Amino acid sequence: MSALVKNGDLVPNCAGEVTKAQAVAAMIAVGISPSMVIISANGNFDHLPEPKVRGGSYEVFAASARNGAFTKMELDAAMDHFDFEIPAGYGPTDFGTNDVNEAKRPKDCQGDDAITFMFEDFGTPQGQQALLSM
Repeated sequence: MSALVKNGDLVPNCAGEVTKAQAVAAMIAVGISPSMVIISANGNFDHLPEPKVRGGSYEVFAASARNGAFTKMELDAAMDHFDFEIPAGYGPTDFGTNDVNEAKRPKDCQGDDAITFMFEDFGTPQGQQALLSM
């Protein structure tokens, strides 16, 4: 989905949201096979309530901050909101992701390591006790 947005094939509204119908149309327009379009669209949207809109993630993430800043605990809570541990074969599709498919994950890498390392490096003071302003 992000590649479609980056290439201008899928244009979110001003709140950063896209509908399932928009995503389907964009995938078909760029030549993705109909069967893969259905699998991808269903996996990305069918667990959502009507009107099947994705986006606005920044607001959900930012809501975990307190007084305009994140501590490590609040950052973890924000990441957990988006971290779905549904193994391949048990979720909306039979396709795993880098988050849960150990064979695809780089060695010695957890899914949230990059965000945690950035938090610890850019926060004040540096380290696990950092505070990171929004």
